[in-house]
Amino acid sequence: MELIRQRQRSFLGAFPDEIAILRNATECNNLVAQGIDLKAGDEVLIGYLEHDSNRQPWLMKAKRQGIVVKEVAIETPPSSPDEILHAFEAAITPRTRAIATRIAIRDRRLCPDQGAGQARQGQRAALLRGRRAGAWHDPVNVHDLGVDTYATTCHKWLCSPAGTGLLYVRREMQERIWPNIVTEAWWSQKDARKYEAVSRRPWPVVAALEDAIDFQNAVGRDRIEYRIRALNTYFRSRAAEIPHVKLYTSNDPRLSGAMTSLGMDNVSPLKLREYLRQRFDVYTANGPRASNIRRSARRGRNRISLHYYNTFEQVERVLQGLRELSSGKA
Repeated sequence: MELIRQRQRSFLGAFPDEIAILRNATECNNLVAQGIDLKAGDEVLIGYLEHDSNRQPWLMKAKRQGIVVKEVAIETPPSSPDEILHAFEAAITPRTRAIATRIAIRDRRLCPDQGAGQARQGQRAALLRGRRAGAWHDPVNVHDLGVDTYATTCHKWLCSPAGTGLLYVRREMQERIWPNIVTEAWWSQKDARKYEAVSRRPWPVVAALEDAIDFQNAVGRDRIEYRIRALNTYFRSRAAEIPHVKLYTSNDPRLSGAMTSLGMDNVSPLKLREYLRQRFDVYTANGPRASNIRRSARRGRNRISLHYYNTFEQVERVLQGLRELSSGKA
């Protein structure tokens, strides 16, 4: 585990004593939301299309402690990074105590995090990144971002086994966030290691995280990013030319990464998913699972995710499926 804490610096740039090795980002998000002391009336800002692993912990805290959760509306796709930043800036009030968002994941767009840090200047609000898989395919330095916490899942883009996740907690923030699970002498740990007391774990799974980090470093971070951006930029450019296809992800490299959210106005997301799977052996995700008003904002969307091991031939299979569905021949 100490080697993993050292290895993560090539991906996250955190000090080893700022990293807790947990099981996934959902656990990390819950730990932060339930561990930070807030009182009734305090406000927390989250994105309007936030994933429920970062949304529900704050809503539960609102029910239990009377805090106010404000959801910041953002267009998809946004016109510019400033649009995202200004939306959060406009929502900040004297009662704002935390900004918790995973914008880079839920709607498949990448916002320059430096801007989010600027929104925090002059405010006594914690800046909490809910969850970001993109840390494993885009260069990230949590210290440069200016965030107080940063949660990430490792079994997705890092290709580590399921059951591995990392939580960064800035040194100066560790006194403000309590651990959720404690055992004997938990108080003896004074750094981020205090958040790891989850008792027995599948240690071979944890150990494999070190190898996953080493493998991607051996391939090369810059090479992986270049490959992913080439595949996804090509896909979005060609998909935009197909009638009936609606892209919810910008092709602006400042606002996009390795995933594309799209829909078709003549085909249901379920039919799109099943046609690509059965006809082209392509597996996608579709539709929100949360049963709330946000569902209408994402109705009719499918997610296409392309990693560095994918090929342009596989991208063409997806595009061919979209063309067949668009023409009504499917």
